[in-house]
Amino acid sequence: MTYNDRLRQYTNQTASLEQKAGVNAFGVYDYEAPVDIPARMEADTKIVRDAQGKDVVSNTTVFSPIEISVGDKIGGREVIDVSTMVDRAGRIVGWEAYL
Repeated sequence: MTYNDRLRQYTNQTASLEQKAGVNAFGVYDYEAPVDIPARMEADTKIVRDAQGKDVVSNTTVFSPIEISVGDKIGGREVIDVSTMVDRAGRIVGWEAYL
């Protein structure tokens, strides 16, 4: 079983993802319409760095085979930081997002 197969098996929940569509005239993100994605959401408190380089507390980690970026929203909450999940061949198979 590959990493990708395991991730897809593990992501047996659904989350609502709103991807950034750009920045409006006021410097605030505009978002695409929400779409449901396969995910695994876990309550997990940890300190992560936000886009400005500040240490902030994340209390939810979301795993998904669908690409997630900093600034996107999951379940109405903004993504603070994102890590990629890579298989043994160096291919990205998923994303780990911190809310």
